[in-house]
Amino acid sequence: MKRYIFHILLLATVLLTACHKNDATSANGYLQISVTRDDYTITKAVSDADAPYRIEITNSSGETVHSYDDHTTMPARLILPVGTYTVHAASHAPGAPTTGFDNPYYAGSQEVTVTQGTIRPVTVVCTLASVKMTVSYSQKILDNFTAYRATVTDGGGNSVTFGETETRAAYFLPGRLTISLSLTNTNGSSFTLPAEITDTQAQEYYNMTFDASDEGTGDDEGSGSFTISVDPSTNQHECTFRVPVYRSQPGIVWLDAGTAVKSGSQLDAYETRPRELVLSMKSDTSDIDESKKLTMQSLYLCLRSDYVQQTLGLSDSIDLMQADAATLQRLSDAGLAITGLASGTKEIHVDFNRFLQTSPVTTHRVSVSALNSKNLESVSALTLRVRSNSELVLDDVNPWARFAYVSGQYNTDSKPAGLRLEYKEKAASSWIKAPESVLSFTGNSFTAKLPGLEPNLTYVCRLNTDDADIEPTAETEFTTEDTPAIPNLDFESWSQSGKTWYPNADNANSYWATGNPGVNMSPINKESNTRPVEGEGNAVSGYGAYMISYSVAFVKYAAGNLFIGSFGKADGSVDIMDPIGNVKFGRPYTGRPTHLTGYYKYRTKAIDTNADKVPSGTANDVCHIYIRLWDAAGNELAYGEMTDDRTMDGFEPFDIELTYRDLTTPAATVTVVATTSKWGDQFAGGVGSELWVDEFALGFE
Repeated sequence: MKRYIFHILLLATVLLTACHKNDATSANGYLQISVTRDDYTITKAVSDADAPYRIEITNSSGETVHSYDDHTTMPARLILPVGTYTVHAASHAPGAPTTGFDNPYYAGSQEVTVTQGTIRPVTVVCTLASVKMTVSYSQKILDNFTAYRATVTDGGGNSVTFGETETRAAYFLPGRLTISLSLTNTNGSSFTLPAEITDTQAQEYYNMTFDASDEGTGDDEGSGSFTISVDPSTNQHECTFRVPVYRSQPGIVWLDAGTAVKSGSQLDAYETRPRELVLSMKSDTSDIDESKKLTMQSLYLCLRSDYVQQTLGLSDSIDLMQADAATLQRLSDAGLAITGLASGTKEIHVDFNRFLQTSPVTTHRVSVSALNSKNLESVSALTLRVRSNSELVLDDVNPWARFAYVSGQYNTDSKPAGLRLEYKEKAASSWIKAPESVLSFTGNSFTAKLPGLEPNLTYVCRLNTDDADIEPTAETEFTTEDTPAIPNLDFESWSQSGKTWYPNADNANSYWATGNPGVNMSPINKESNTRPVEGEGNAVSGYGAYMISYSVAFVKYAAGNLFIGSFGKADGSVDIMDPIGNVKFGRPYTGRPTHLTGYYKYRTKAIDTNADKVPSGTANDVCHIYIRLWDAAGNELAYGEMTDDRTMDGFEPFDIELTYRDLTTPAATVTVVATTSKWGDQFAGGVGSELWVDEFALGFE
């Protein structure tokens, strides 16, 4: 057993004017934390001993009171109210992948009670929370197979493939591990062998060896054997999986009118042009006497679509070898003609022709898994897209405020002459042809971004051609979205209470907010560090917003900032012990803009506060302007940003383009942020850096 010890010192935000005497007489105590890493399973460290550990401290109610992404940047001590806490340490950030080569995941936690005026040491022991595995191939594998690889998948669906020369260790989630060994014989025959290890535990090490058996011939094969021996002193599991040298996997062939179709292909079918699609499966493809060939053990047909599961009521995975008479009859009624099903069968055929002729317009995803009597498996899949019999189809219209996304297709043998997308206002008499440049074709399908629309109007669109024998599509009606305004986006409205300025007209953080209420709690700050300015050099028109970074008590640094959201608690008070927790981004907003434009001027300063929290090599402060949209579920919908580290002579325009993760989901919340320091949330930057902004506007084109 080998331990690497990392010392992590945590410190909460404290008042700069506080002293040790005051701390000792308040209802607070101290935590001094160390973390040890227990390498019980790993005999050689994979990750650097100085790699950052994430620290999270929760109270007795399970609420997180402090968290740190990198222990190497932690301050010296942590002051907490008396009570019981749990300290959690983890080697990976939340959401980071914990499966893969050289990627061990360590985690641990320790409960501790903080008492008044005392320093409480606590040690968190982090142990391996993963399952370790290495793979090797014996000389017999190398001698008898020309290609080989093993794919291991854990219960979370995470897969790692060990190639022929792979020597690295991989790490997986504990639980069931499924193994797929792919082999190619010297005669060119390829097959896949399945295996699994159930109920693996964290800290276990599986040393997997794949070996070949000398037993068996082409017509007399033994099944693969799987043995595991365990050394409890090291938690190491020695695993050996042996396979016969001579094997023959099932053969699966898709035939379209007698022509072989490659697995993974997509086929289109129409009632006016039916396909003669047959799935042919043989249990054994070896070149031996027919009487000695393997038989079919199971044959899973996976046919997935809403039509199959919801309309026909069929399961998405059916073992045809074990299906009862009622299930087979329902498959026949659906149009699937299956022949060759019998005990000891060696060949089975499934004819899809009638199924495709009777299916509605939809997409079916078909896969088949064939397993023969020696547990040799083959898999294959196709995508079957049943298309409309109409020669022109307008599939979908997704309207925004000033444009619409449109998709469609033509079902003729070649692209019709003069194929075009037409649109008009619903009440208009004449059609407008969309520019050909906005249509992008993939095969016989297209997508388009229809431009030149106005907000809150109802339009119709259709597909048309120059061919008089081809009917245009029916008119598809749609209504464009609104372009709702954001209050005070030009920064003309301001109000003041005492020395605190608000970028709203009501002496409150009612839509826009700043950190002014927190900054102005310090008596050394004579005025807000975000405030209105006017005149040449300060604003483009009327009033503009001016921001400057201050040196302040409590957190040492406060970037000038302006954002859509709120600052402080619901009652308007400010929690000085949780500066970041005072900031809440976002206000209700239903528009979907594509751009944020405006004007800015920046004067950077050398970074002089908390320089260890900015990227290495960064000398000067960086201003940051960004816009973010969320959907109703709180998921990020769109984002756009700009940064600059220059000292500028005058205002310059900017144009931020939003990138949308989802083009169909409506927006529910928006924030726009401008700040003198990109790292203001880390209380890092250059004191005295200045940012002026004015005349922000949203674009919807």
